[in-house]
Amino acid sequence: MDYNPFEAMKFSYENCFLCGVKLNENNNSDEHVFPKWLLHKYNLWNKTIHLLNNTQIKYKDIKIPCCKECNNQYLSNIEKEIESVVTSGFNTFNSLDLNSLSKWLLKISYGMLFKELSLKLDRKDSSLGNITTEELLKSRNMVHIFLQGIKVEMNFSMNVPWSLLKFKLLREEDSPNFDFGDIIANNFMYTVMDDIGVIFCYGDNGIGKEMFDDKYSYFYDYALHPVQFYELCAKVFYKNSLFNKNPSYTIIAASKNPEKIDVISHNVSGSVFNDWDQFEYSKILDYFIKRSGYNAKIEFVKPDKVSTFLSYNSFDNYIKYNSLELNDFEIIKK
Repeated sequence: MDYNPFEAMKFSYENCFLCGVKLNENNNSDEHVFPKWLLHKYNLWNKTIHLLNNTQIKYKDIKIPCCKECNNQYLSNIEKEIESVVTSGFNTFNSLDLNSLSKWLLKISYGMLFKELSLKLDRKDSSLGNITTEELLKSRNMVHIFLQGIKVEMNFSMNVPWSLLKFKLLREEDSPNFDFGDIIANNFMYTVMDDIGVIFCYGDNGIGKEMFDDKYSYFYDYALHPVQFYELCAKVFYKNSLFNKNPSYTIIAASKNPEKIDVISHNVSGSVFNDWDQFEYSKILDYFIKRSGYNAKIEFVKPDKVSTFLSYNSFDNYIKYNSLELNDFEIIKK
């Protein structure tokens, strides 16, 4: 792979974001980070999303440079696959190959990063520099390499480099039919699409999913109220923010333009998470519950009790929240 935009710290609109080919009037195209089918389905064209510099940009304007080959061939195939299963609903979506879904999510995350790196911290004062930092940029080097799996066969030895969780959601009148959050500094994403809820943590070697499955796999068997999904987002995000390792990878490719790439994920050892703090978690939970659209006050009672909207017998140090008239937020069997 001879193209790496991270080496020179330049995100040029003169090159394809995926393969790096020089763009000209014959091969140039725009790749919508949020695909057109998604913008149509959820009427997002003129809706806005917040950037890291606290400004807003319309979904339709989040475009990055792409050559026609990558756009019309490789990316188009992924979009068709994702559109089909999202349109069909969770039961079909749940059968989707995780590699396809992870590529789609990585493209969105990388596309958002690319767009933010091309914008100034303050559009009125360019001397302040770009939105994100050089350190944050360097830390996303592997994301671009993983994205090459869109074009070539990519095999992972040991663990996949991410945790991906899928949930079926109940549809409520006041709940959003689409939501998206990308907390770049913590390698965390989530999205809501009708009855589909997805949580994605990249760069953790699957440790987040392993720990979630060990304690909370119970919830895969139920359709969750949207506010319950956002609580799970809070749990996964906060746990992910405590991850204190920097996983390393060995990339094996036969040439600069290989047809196959092998990725070896090296195991991390020792204590991989800092200590959980219930008070800090309560603040994270409050943020995510507000994202859900429900006006519910999150309580923290010393020394370690926090409100919960989940119903699960082992939650000894949580306060069951039942002040809203939603069947006490009992989870419902699929």
